[in-house]
Amino acid sequence: MRGKRKIKGGRHYVCNMLYMVAQSAARFNKDMKVVYKRLVTKGRTKKVALVAVMRKLIVLINRLVKENRPWEEKYA
Repeated sequence: MRGKRKIKGGRHYVCNMLYMVAQSAARFNKDMKVVYKRLVTKGRTKKVALVAVMRKLIVLINRLVKENRPWEEKYA
């Protein structure tokens, strides 16, 4: 059942917001666009690729908060 699993935990509002941010990042951020297109080219579904971008954004945000740094394009 590849691509049919659903995670029910987590804050629904945060997940929705992150999904919208990931859509925008996959379209306009050059580094996230590369990640998204690479996964789609490898045969992943678009939603799976978008969830991978979401996770990459979470890791990036956590690192920036932990190091108390502002966003810079080079981090992605």
